[in-house]
Amino acid sequence: MYISCITPVFFVADLYSEFAEAVAIIFMFLMIAAATVLVILSRGGNTYTKADDTMVESFKEWNGRKKRTSKLYSIITAIIWVTAAVIFFILNFATDFYAVVVSWIIFLIAFSVQKLVKAIFDYREAGK
Repeated sequence: MYISCITPVFFVADLYSEFAEAVAIIFMFLMIAAATVLVILSRGGNTYTKADDTMVESFKEWNGRKKRTSKLYSIITAIIWVTAAVIFFILNFATDFYAVVVSWIIFLIAFSVQKLVKAIFDYREAGK
């Protein structure tokens, strides 16, 4: 997937529009980020299976499950905040910084989305 990340830049190489070039570069970096997330998540993680039915074995299994979910939560949180920052900069550069007055709301929305994701992870963990 890393090899195909450069394709958006090649598709707009003949266009002489600065906006098209900027969008192509953004898509290139988004494809790189998606490929990196896929590589990280495809490792599978260390899953622990209980050897017998003791409290120690149950704790080890719970701890392994928690590490997997916290890694996924960290990845999703990073994606949320990077996306918010990219949207903030694109919005401000596209409007010649006239939108600075209201564009800070993007970070409040990102914070709300992060808390929603945390609530979903907590709900799923409580169900197990």
